[in-house]
Amino acid sequence: MKATFIIVNKEAREGALKAISALHPSEPHEVIIRPKKANRSLAANALMWQWLTILAGDTGHTKEELHEQMKRKHLIPIFRRDDPDYAEMIQCIQGLRGHAKYEATAKQIERLTSTTRCSVAQFTEYLNAVEATALDMGCVLPHPEDVYYEAMGNL
Repeated sequence: MKATFIIVNKEAREGALKAISALHPSEPHEVIIRPKKANRSLAANALMWQWLTILAGDTGHTKEELHEQMKRKHLIPIFRRDDPDYAEMIQCIQGLRGHAKYEATAKQIERLTSTTRCSVAQFTEYLNAVEATALDMGCVLPHPEDVYYEAMGNL
């Protein structure tokens, strides 16, 4: 059995306790209790792709290429700072520098690093970094009122 419980009220807590009580003690299970973090919103994701599309038009790169570049430049350092396991993985990959498989492995990690793992704060930081990079390139990105404030965690 695999279950995830978000404890928001007494009933949800009771459901989780009931599921734990039903586990057979002879079979190992892992129970992790941690605060629920809010992930980045759909509005934030839409804003990111809008900005990457604009930058793609200015640079001649595809928005997908820019997405990978921005993840490498901005998102990977955020995850390294905030997630000790991720930082350890990156350190191991960097230990492969000079080996034939280093570039392919680094590209795969870059590809698998996803904004869907971002908390609201991490994604806001990431979007601010993308915007700063755009400004360094001479590109002013729009702040559409219908998504910008929600995307930046201000709702």
